[in-house]
Amino acid sequence: SFEYICNNLGIKNAFAAGALSGIVEAVTVATISETIKTKYMVSKEGLLESLRREGFLAIYKGSGPMIGKQILNHSVRFGGTGQFVSWMEEKTGKRHWYHVTLGAGLSGLMSVLVTQPLDVLKSLQQSGDPRYKSLPMCIRALQEAEGGLTKQFYRGAGARVARVIMEVSLTFSFFDLIKRNLLHYMHGADAVDGGLISGPFGGNGNAHKNRANMEETL
Repeated sequence: SFEYICNNLGIKNAFAAGALSGIVEAVTVATISETIKTKYMVSKEGLLESLRREGFLAIYKGSGPMIGKQILNHSVRFGGTGQFVSWMEEKTGKRHWYHVTLGAGLSGLMSVLVTQPLDVLKSLQQSGDPRYKSLPMCIRALQEAEGGLTKQFYRGAGARVARVIMEVSLTFSFFDLIKRNLLHYMHGADAVDGGLISGPFGGNGNAHKNRANMEETL
């Protein structure tokens, strides 16, 4: 999990794991689904008609910005949440349920601020508009629009911030809750409270101690 990687393998590995998972998601699922969604939202023609006209590879339009976006999304969310949870546990000496919720929410906010320009470029390329065939054409069009690049890149960012904060907070919190309760149910309290991962919703705070012990051993 995100917390195990941060606690036991280090923050750099947490960011790396998030980045690699972002690449896999972008290549296999996200780019295709985002292209289909965008075409249905902005194009009058159906998906099949669009593919016949543009070719099958059109479904991977915007893959460059999408891969960059997902690398940053997952590295910031996994690494940031794990680091925040570990930091809070070290400061308080105890694990609380809201540590994950707060950490995930803050990481979600940061991920939007970092990736919003890539999200805009991705959407423009996937729209099928001939004005946005390439990244340079997209950037040139945004520069010429009212307000320039900064305003155009962050237009609509407020709505995305609200959605992502709730989405990431709920996802990570429920993942953490379900994982810990399953461990407790399948292996008993020791699997959660006494192992590498500290206890659920107020555990014994062993995570940072385990990390320190591993660093001493190495």
